[in-house]
Amino acid sequence: MRTVYLDNNATTQLAPEVLQAMEPFWTDDFGNPSSSHAKGVRAREAVEESRAAIARNLGVSAEEVVFTSGATESINLALKGAVGAARRTGGGAHIVTSLAEHDAVLESCAALGDEGYATTYLRPDAGGRVTAEQIAAALRPETVLVSIMHVNNELGTAYPLRDIGRVVKEYDPGIVMFSDGVQAFGKIPVDLTQIDLYAFSAHKLHGPKGVGALFVRKGTRLRPLFHGGGQESGIRSGTENVAGIAGFAKAAELACRDMAKNSAHMSALKEAFLSGLRGMSGIAVNSPEDALPTTVSVAFLGREGSAVRDALNKRGIFVSTGSACSSKEPRVSHVLDALPVSDDIKRGSVRFGFSRYTSTEEITATLNALRSL
Repeated sequence: MRTVYLDNNATTQLAPEVLQAMEPFWTDDFGNPSSSHAKGVRAREAVEESRAAIARNLGVSAEEVVFTSGATESINLALKGAVGAARRTGGGAHIVTSLAEHDAVLESCAALGDEGYATTYLRPDAGGRVTAEQIAAALRPETVLVSIMHVNNELGTAYPLRDIGRVVKEYDPGIVMFSDGVQAFGKIPVDLTQIDLYAFSAHKLHGPKGVGALFVRKGTRLRPLFHGGGQESGIRSGTENVAGIAGFAKAAELACRDMAKNSAHMSALKEAFLSGLRGMSGIAVNSPEDALPTTVSVAFLGREGSAVRDALNKRGIFVSTGSACSSKEPRVSHVLDALPVSDDIKRGSVRFGFSRYTSTEEITATLNALRSL
């Protein structure tokens, strides 16, 4: 049975060029980048070449890119590290975020709450978006961090990141502005002018799992989560994943080089998919019209989203009902639960995620399968 993979927000297939870029560091060039012999030097060169390549594609300096094990670690390092470094003597600290953030953000804020830090959780609109005006109204003199994602992982909604960063910095330049850029980097242009910390990951753009990065603007203070050998400028100790980092750099290069072409391809797929959905009854599209072409969240009214997902799975079509990090939980997606929409929509939603490898034939096969459910 031919399968159709439409869960690209969860992870993407490895690009052949990425696998090729990684292979030498599993075989001949397997040295530890902290070692001083020739194999270690070659590994260090690969790490630094990759760091410079990713920085160029992000539009930042190489020394502002810190490698991690993935986006969850990057997010934890950003939130806990920034808040820990900004602890104010004799007073509390305040965080502003959104109820539609990834679990890594929400759980980090909850952990910080256990340590006495207060968090304001903003409620998004029906499209999952929060505004700069909401952010401005939530800021306080004791605010030390604002965490707002760049693109929502369940809806594809792009946030007005530059406007949000501007109002934060106008209120207090000392507030750290963080954004989860996992669903944005390599898919849309990224402007970090007003951003201090930005997390992103390799496996969302046809790179390997187990490697991510955090942009740390020069001068931004972070308290490390790990202590050890002082790798990554002392911010993230631990031997670097050299093969993963090399693959990350190649994946970023390909994604950013072909961004316009990939976007046009996925836009055509999205329009074909939405056109097919319009002919079906009992359908509601959750993603806003201006959502990224990578993502379409659809509610099947009167049905359970998990039942639709499982029925498609039996036909070899792979989709999800929400974030892969929490998809095994028997509950409504926290993103949808935060929206001002009906319970029918919350329970019946399924996420379809496209990539540059998704074909028109796969969209047609998916629509045919949906018509037969």
